[in-house]
Amino acid sequence: MGEGALRSLPATVALTVLTCVTAATMGALFRDGSWVGRVVGAALVCHAVLWAARRWRMAQPAAALTAVVAVFLFACWALFPHTTLLGLPTGRTFSSVGGAFHDTRRAFSALVPPVPSLPGFVLSAMAGVTIVAVLSDWAAFRLQAPLEAVVPALATLIFVALLARDSNGLGWVAGFVLTTGCFLLLHRAGQDRGGPRFAGRAFPLVTRGGLVLTAVAVLASVAVGPHLPGARSPGLVNVHGGAAGGESRRTTISPLVDIRTRLVQESNLQLFTVRAGSAQYWRLTALDHFDGDIWSSDESYSNIRGALPVAVPPTGTSTVAQAYSVSGLGSIWLPAAYLPVSETGAPAASWDARSASLISSAPTSDGLAYSVVSAVPAFNAAELRTAELANVDPTYLALPPVPSDVLSLARRITAGLPTAYDKARALQDYLRNHYSYSLSVPPGHSYSALQQFLFVTRRGYCEQFAGSYAVMARAVGLPTRVAVGFTPGTLGSDGLWHVYGLHAHAWPEVQLGRFGWVAFDPTPGRGIPGGTAYTGLPAEQASPTGPGGVAVPAVPAATPTTSATRTPPTTAAPVSPPGAHRAPKAPVRPARPFPWRLVAVLASVAALAAAWLVGVPAAKARRRSRRRRRAADDAARILVAWEEAAERLAAAGWARQPPETYLEHARRAAVGAGLSPPVADSLGALAAQAAGAAYGSNGHRPEDVALACRRALEVEEAVLAGAGRWRRMAWETDPRPIRSAARPSVRGGS
Repeated sequence: MGEGALRSLPATVALTVLTCVTAATMGALFRDGSWVGRVVGAALVCHAVLWAARRWRMAQPAAALTAVVAVFLFACWALFPHTTLLGLPTGRTFSSVGGAFHDTRRAFSALVPPVPSLPGFVLSAMAGVTIVAVLSDWAAFRLQAPLEAVVPALATLIFVALLARDSNGLGWVAGFVLTTGCFLLLHRAGQDRGGPRFAGRAFPLVTRGGLVLTAVAVLASVAVGPHLPGARSPGLVNVHGGAAGGESRRTTISPLVDIRTRLVQESNLQLFTVRAGSAQYWRLTALDHFDGDIWSSDESYSNIRGALPVAVPPTGTSTVAQAYSVSGLGSIWLPAAYLPVSETGAPAASWDARSASLISSAPTSDGLAYSVVSAVPAFNAAELRTAELANVDPTYLALPPVPSDVLSLARRITAGLPTAYDKARALQDYLRNHYSYSLSVPPGHSYSALQQFLFVTRRGYCEQFAGSYAVMARAVGLPTRVAVGFTPGTLGSDGLWHVYGLHAHAWPEVQLGRFGWVAFDPTPGRGIPGGTAYTGLPAEQASPTGPGGVAVPAVPAATPTTSATRTPPTTAAPVSPPGAHRAPKAPVRPARPFPWRLVAVLASVAALAAAWLVGVPAAKARRRSRRRRRAADDAARILVAWEEAAERLAAAGWARQPPETYLEHARRAAVGAGLSPPVADSLGALAAQAAGAAYGSNGHRPEDVALACRRALEVEEAVLAGAGRWRRMAWETDPRPIRSAARPSVRGGS
């Protein structure tokens, strides 16, 4: 196979290009292009290793395993280089891989494409491309079935088309057809003429097996694809923009789902800088809907220019001007200190008064430079105690049935407290004093995750602290939502606040009557700048060098150089201005637990595999039985025996060539297949019988038929005995011999 590998090099290159085109179609599933080099690189690495394995005559299982290991090493270098030692994965690398899949598990059950290029999503895409490469290489160069080699790529193309909402279908189909044609032509040109053939033809342009495999792939994609995690689920956050041409809808990932990735894997990544006169929480948005599994929002945004239509709470405020330069945020939201009253510099920015948030018209705010002026409220405990809850929007109190243990805890913490502020403060202080901060917990803020946090582990990070607070506050009648953003960051010598991934944070906001939305922070080691008078907490945030979330004062510090923790962002939000329009909230589909989705997918794949492994051998056995029944006389029965032996030889790579006679084929195949002298003699005698049956008169006897059948069985058993287990399995499940016409050869054939 070494020389064959050299001859197959052009076809290998063409097949690699086909896999790369297949990988490129996944662009419709991602919202940016940072994944491209990694996924295409996985395809290149996999095909290169598989070609080298054929060059070095490695068995298919060993070649596939080597390719998978090579792609895994490449993934470690591409995604987690800082965790490797001398280029080799360490325990930290495996932990990072597990964490990446953990972080994206919930996103699979709740997102619709395009999704952010989170490491878990990129790893999944790399794994998919690796599977396509291994299967296509095996079919093309091990089984010599070029048409079947295209099926994995075709199935992937169909799968992407099912998931993607805005894919360039015509363009990808054209690219697929073009690269497929090039591969088939190059494969035919480089085919080893002594290698495996089927039915005496040098190239099976269309085989029954190819059509069957294609049909199975299409049916699998159609049946399984729509039920894969995220295929039909609504997005976590829907934003509606009131453009001149009518309302538009944008679905994007919730920043709360994204938060652990920022804290752990993007802790060293600078997201944006701010020039501001004072430290603030740089707020992105607020989430006001909880379905028992996820916090989300569905808001209406309108285009703005300059001043924002906001209602400033009737309390003392300070004006804070900010100048932002966004570099790696990867979000549609524009950070701003609460409460923004004007914005300039961001083209076609939109504003939602209900959540007090700004969004960009572009797919991401990266590269934008804009300015915001905010009226930052100043609260104190005495005045907040005068707040009265009246005319509360029921949206901010809505909850699915609260678990009894969570409800009992919330009532016990707030029992006997006279004011809404006292209850809000008590919840904050209880969580800070009875629970510890840790990033080594699974992500999530569903009811089950909150019960695990509150009553089992008693450890978590801002996602669990903010989510628990918001649920318990609503359970005791406090209108609440979850805000997401960043703590101040570190003040550099350039006078800019440098905000990194480790500064990502989430915190609750409570609506306290005429004072509007007031931020609290239950996360230990975090404190809102300027909030000491009512929270009782100093301004603190995550340390860039401390382990697991060490807090430092939110004052000038050196820019961070390593990974570790996070911080809190923002404060209160205003009341919607009169006459503001809010689009009706889209119905939220309850998310099924992810493991059951995975079980359903795996069960579907297993069922298809079982159907293939059972169905193909059964179809071949049925064809063999029908062919024997259709043999009308003894001569035809002898030809059937010959054909059965010849098919086994063809599967082993020794098919009969068009110019060969029966005896010539028998002599060449006996030498090539390494048959023992007695078996070679039996094959020669069977060939002589077949020649007599094809060209002679019908003077054969039943004992001649029995002898031919014994000789054919002897040849088949010898060929099978000389093959390994995997090769025999491949022969049994190879669908190519299944043909529409199950009949013996026509007498008089060559």
